[in-house]
Amino acid sequence: MVSLQLIAVFLLIARVISVIFIAIVLRLQWRLFKPNIDFSLVPNLSNFERKRIYLARRVLFALAVAVFLVNMVPIIIDTITIFDNTLGRPQELRAISIAYAASNAATAMFSAILVWALYRIAGLTGSDDK
Repeated sequence: MVSLQLIAVFLLIARVISVIFIAIVLRLQWRLFKPNIDFSLVPNLSNFERKRIYLARRVLFALAVAVFLVNMVPIIIDTITIFDNTLGRPQELRAISIAYAASNAATAMFSAILVWALYRIAGLTGSDDK
């Protein structure tokens, strides 16, 4: 059976990837909050539609913050698991526990990448973020 520390390393890698992509999104979104949106390219939008665009911006930001924060506790747990052998945990886990942890880490990682992809598709990433 694979050691608990090795499993924690792979989980930590997936979560760090997630945090990196979400940090990029948060930085982009922070820069976008400062200026108003230039609607000159789509002059026929109603006030309601413009408000919905601002709402979508806030919802995407909230999603990015949530993904970022939700990853902090597992990152701390994985780091402690890797470096602290004095916690009295068993060194091996059941397959179902490993699958569950891997699924959560993969979900966080792919969610972060997809949120970043939304920004890239919308053309909101700068040349330094590509």
